[in-house]
Amino acid sequence: GKKATPEVYFIGGAGWSSQTVFLSEVHAARNAFERRYDVDGHAAILANDPAADDDEPMLTTSSLRDVIDTVARRMDRDDDVLFLYLTSHGSRDGLALSFADGTHATLQPRALRTMLDDAEIRWRVVVIQGCESGVFLDALSSDTTLVATAASSERPSYGCADGNDFTDFGRAFINDRFPSSTTFIDALERAAAEVRSKDEWEDRLASQ
Repeated sequence: GKKATPEVYFIGGAGWSSQTVFLSEVHAARNAFERRYDVDGHAAILANDPAADDDEPMLTTSSLRDVIDTVARRMDRDDDVLFLYLTSHGSRDGLALSFADGTHATLQPRALRTMLDDAEIRWRVVVIQGCESGVFLDALSSDTTLVATAASSERPSYGCADGNDFTDFGRAFINDRFPSSTTFIDALERAAAEVRSKDEWEDRLASQ
């Protein structure tokens, strides 16, 4: 970190091992941030897909904690911004983590809040893509945290099919709205509107 020069640090996580859409999405998010904020050297990806690069460790609760702590030590925690993007399947318990050996785990909302608080990172933008990902909203909210989720705490999100490059929310945010938006809030609000329109067009249960 450079004093008095706010910088963006990016952490992306793809939590599901058997569908490539999540890894594809988190790579696209990193690339979008590289183009916009020059996060080369300020970006880390964790992924459970066996196709992940050798320098992309698995996404577990302990590895995510370690990466957050490492980033916190390198950044100016009073001025720099952490952007955390996590994508996987989800449930009322949190974000699902599946591994190539067939085992599963869950990243719970309070556990993620504890990681961020313990790292003492002040400015946080946390975006979570997954069904029922709204369960993270209350747990992560603070005066210095922007939290956005693909779905409410009781609704599904869509687009996590094999062969897709993005989930529906990921495409709306990363591919369609983020490049042309001036702020995170603007990009996320426009992405949410795009997903709502798609939900209505396809006559499916709304995500939000």
